[in-house]
Amino acid sequence: MVDQVKKTSLKKSLNLLSLTFYGVGLIIGAGIYSVIGEAAGLAKEGLWLSFLLGATLALLTALSYAELTTRYPTAGAEYVYAQKAFPDLKWLSFLLGFILLLAGTATATTVAMAFAGYLKSLADFPTLVSAGGLLILCGTLSILALKVSSLTNIVFTVIEVTGLLIVIYFGMSTKDFLEPLSTPLSQQLLPGILASAALIFFVYLGFEEIANLAEETKNPRRTLPFSIFLSLGIATTLYVLVSLAVLALSSPEALSQSSSPLSLVLQNTSPRMGTFLGVVALFATSNTALITIVALSRMVFAMARNGALPKVFAKVSRGGNAPWTATLLVVGFCFLLLPLGSLEILAGISSFGALVGFSMIHVFLIVLRFKEPSATYHFKVPLSIGKLPLFPLTGLIASILFLTQFERQVYVVGGVAILLSFLVYGVLTRLRRHPNSSTGPIKVI
Repeated sequence: MVDQVKKTSLKKSLNLLSLTFYGVGLIIGAGIYSVIGEAAGLAKEGLWLSFLLGATLALLTALSYAELTTRYPTAGAEYVYAQKAFPDLKWLSFLLGFILLLAGTATATTVAMAFAGYLKSLADFPTLVSAGGLLILCGTLSILALKVSSLTNIVFTVIEVTGLLIVIYFGMSTKDFLEPLSTPLSQQLLPGILASAALIFFVYLGFEEIANLAEETKNPRRTLPFSIFLSLGIATTLYVLVSLAVLALSSPEALSQSSSPLSLVLQNTSPRMGTFLGVVALFATSNTALITIVALSRMVFAMARNGALPKVFAKVSRGGNAPWTATLLVVGFCFLLLPLGSLEILAGISSFGALVGFSMIHVFLIVLRFKEPSATYHFKVPLSIGKLPLFPLTGLIASILFLTQFERQVYVVGGVAILLSFLVYGVLTRLRRHPNSSTGPIKVI
């Protein structure tokens, strides 16, 4: 039965265009419509610098992902990298998968709550009902077929980018648009900039999820690196322009107190456009929730196919279009996080989990450079001292620095999640020793 599960595969239907839309849609929708207000409250006029700091760490991480995806173009990317780097540490790959599942579901839940907030400003619907309804709808779309989800994502991405371009247009129409760029850096390097960058890193999450779609990608060794860099480059450009625009249109204090910051900046200039942007935000957050669930379900699918999770989560829909049981598990995790409610806490959990995972990704690449120095692949991170790659080492140090910037509650939730992952791993290991259990034989790798 295990061998049959391992042979299960997904259809190759994605190209550079659709993957880039996935990456851009997830990155932009994940944060710019939800946490830019909190980030502005921390960084003040240095908001644009926080976006550049977050982009720098994202680029360093993207370089590591690009090399690893060309080495191992398969679903469940991070989980596979852990197995290749440390094959004897069986618990490590499971821990990484669990932490990234937590970070991803926190992302989907964060934007679902943001969706509910924007919807409530337009119509008085209960927040938890709206957020839960969106998660169910996105899970259903993911299960129906990736092709349908991809088409929906392309439409939503175009709409949400249009919303950002509107903000940029109104910001550029003011005389204060470029003022932060002319202000001496010494006056903008406030204590809150690094904390803001750590929170803003949440808005860059998405490029790494492209790696989990490797098995469904045509010519993945070439397509994946290009799509990762294109997605990140487009998003960073838009982010910096939007940060300059919102500072020109509103004060950091007002932005930090608003539950719909991008709508707020246009209310005084054009109330009609402010309302329109609120509608656009609904599309942006919906799009993010959708493609986050799609990507996470592929990671769960790969873990189950390799035996680290019960084989029931490796089932695919008719025609091999979508891992439907894995999707149900991801949506279930999202519902467990919904009661937390706070956007700041949920976003912090997402950033914390992602940074822990990304730190490990850099370590995996460094280890693999020493273990497999002669490996052939299409992309290799430049600049090394001997076998030691410098960019992954820099990314590891930067990730650890960012990890020191969160509130205590985030560390508590992260610590509990890590302990829970060991508990789940222990339970699954125990079930493996009792093949007559109701879950069937489980091979923990």
